Amino acid sequence: MGDHATETIQRLQNRLDDEEYARDHVLDLRCLALDEESLDWILNHIDCFVSQSRGNKRVEGVIFYPYALHGYDGEVWDKVGQAIGNLEVLEELQIPNHKFHDDDDELVVPIPDWERLARILSHMRQKIKVNLYNYDDAGDEYELWTEGEAQGLARAIRGHPTITSFDCDGTITHEASGVLYSALATLPALESIMLSSPPEDESTLANPESLTELLRVPSLRSVHFGDFFFTSALCQAAAKALTEDTAITNLVFWGCSFPAGECAALMANGLGRNTSVISLTVASKVGGAIF
Repeated sequence: MGDHATETIQRLQNRLDDEEYARDHVLDLRCLALDEESLDWILNHIDCFVSQSRGNKRVEGVIFYPYALHGYDGEVWDKVGQAIGNLEVLEELQIPNHKFHDDDDELVVPIPDWERLARILSHMRQKIKVNLYNYDDAGDEYELWTEGEAQGLARAIRGHPTITSFDCDGTITHEASGVLYSALATLPALESIMLSSPPEDESTLANPESLTELLRVPSLRSVHFGDFFFTSALCQAAAKALTEDTAITNLVFWGCSFPAGECAALMANGLGRNTSVISLTVASKVGGAIF
């Protein structure tokens, strides 16, 4: 009898300790990182994590590491989603392209399982900004998201009702951009985007019509092209959207590159016919084509 009572008291104390740790450590930060270290505790104390997330007014951002997630079934990831959905002041979801390696420099998870992100997003009803960024294990080298990675991410976010802003500044190759732009065009609450595109040959260009489709999203108000390499096809795609009018009111070209001649004429024609843009910022690092 005494041993049973002692065991019961110990279980109760363990539960109280877990609740305190979840409340005062895991969920007491402005930004919650779902990485290897935190997930090891969270997934082994998932019910405690969910219960302590209710009414949380501390966590404003979540960092989702797609390469840190492995093991456990879908039911557990639904509970993670429930906990994230409980965070009352959450406003940003960051997704780094950070790959975890073992002692032999092998990828721990070669391919991220984007279904887990989709499960988490299905429980989120907060208005959120999604921010993609890239760095390697050393923190000083950047990798672009591959086409395969972008396809999985696109499936996870497609049609999400409360993503209001998306920033993929300096993260996406031309090959990967088309599928992501098409997914962004399905977001009914999308209000602002930041896009970047590295210099590429025309032969590697993704479907340019996806950019036209994205710029025509009815809810989209702010578009920021940062260090965006406009090929002639991308110029035509952007100019087509602007010519046929958009809902965009704020348009920024910051450090962009434009082919001379035809591209400048196309863009000027599009802007000249557009009736929605009321704020235009241009800071070009090459020539005066856009001016």
